[in-house]
Amino acid sequence: MHLEQVAIAKGAVISMLDIFDFQPEGFYLKHSYEPIGEIKGFPEGHRRVYFLKTIGLSISAIVQ
Repeated sequence: MHLEQVAIAKGAVISMLDIFDFQPEGFYLKHSYEPIGEIKGFPEGHRRVYFLKTIGLSISAIVQ
């Protein structure tokens, strides 16, 4: 993706985003994002889901 290439060129190594469960989670899973957490009942009756994707480097190179 072009935006990821721009981010890598600027030194980014991860991409993080959050969505609500009424948005298409499958889209982000298909594009290599991994769910890393969620808040249930936010907003009421729904979940807020947090995703992470490593870009550029591997996560093991980031976390030591």
